[in-house]
Amino acid sequence: AELKELSVIGGAGAVAAAAAAEASFAAAEAATIAAAAAAAEAEAAAAAEAAKETPEERARRSRDNRFLAAIGFQKVLDQLKPAIQTQVGKQVLGRVKLLQDREQIETCLEQTREMMRLQQTLPFNDLHDLMQLHERIKDGKRSLDPRELRRVGGTLAAARDLKRYFEGLDDDKSPRLRGLATHLDPITELLEALERAVAQDGRIHARASERLSAIRTRLRILNGEITEALEGLIRTQKGLGLALHQLRPTVRKERFVLALKADKARELEGTVIVRAKGGVVYKEPPIIKAKNDEQLALGREEKTEQRRIMAELTTLFRDSRERIE
Repeated sequence: AELKELSVIGGAGAVAAAAAAEASFAAAEAATIAAAAAAAEAEAAAAAEAAKETPEERARRSRDNRFLAAIGFQKVLDQLKPAIQTQVGKQVLGRVKLLQDREQIETCLEQTREMMRLQQTLPFNDLHDLMQLHERIKDGKRSLDPRELRRVGGTLAAARDLKRYFEGLDDDKSPRLRGLATHLDPITELLEALERAVAQDGRIHARASERLSAIRTRLRILNGEITEALEGLIRTQKGLGLALHQLRPTVRKERFVLALKADKARELEGTVIVRAKGGVVYKEPPIIKAKNDEQLALGREEKTEQRRIMAELTTLFRDSRERIE
């Protein structure tokens, strides 16, 4: 129906729409094939696992499957899934199996009763699968980026908060949940390093290192000095204001410049940094060249220092694999 409606716009529009639709169908087909391949892989893995089972284990699994089908267990899981807050929780739900040990069953039931009596929502919003991140860096060839590091920090902070909360519960009313606190390890040294270095929005904090703090302080001063020099030039040089395409200084190729109308570019002495479409010329006046050079060098040094910090934090994370598992 959408293609028919688009066809009235013209032949070219219809062809474009048809091509887009074909690409969309191709993408959907590719996704279907990928999903089928993943399902086949999972089925093969399950078959391989089943091949290792003893006859007794195979018989038990068959009984369990018949029982779960009879009680509509999959429907229960499907209704539970929308209430799960995290992707990690959904993965755990997908691995749910019947317990066979009476003591384990009673422990889980008691934990569930204690959890249902809690009076507040637990901090599950910022939980992430850290083992997936471990897989990305296990070869040691790359570092986690700031946003990935922030996810590590968020997960460890949630573990810390949960541990504190469970430890504060009444031992008579919630002994099982208090017992869970002993298994929660927020890896304090890694968490503190991450909170010191990575902001909530996924940027590297200036306080991550003394060198980074010094670089950013100098960059702020330089940027202020460059802006002040350019604004002073605009005020004092006769006719320059009329030659400008825009009144405020801007940045091109990581250098502060002034944007001039192409036919007025000669009104300002300096180096042409960019000639843009639309008749705009971006020039760097001589009075700011040295400061531009300095801020460019500091910018490169800032990136180098940030990479060093990310590599250091990644190493701490990699070395904590066993504690995270």
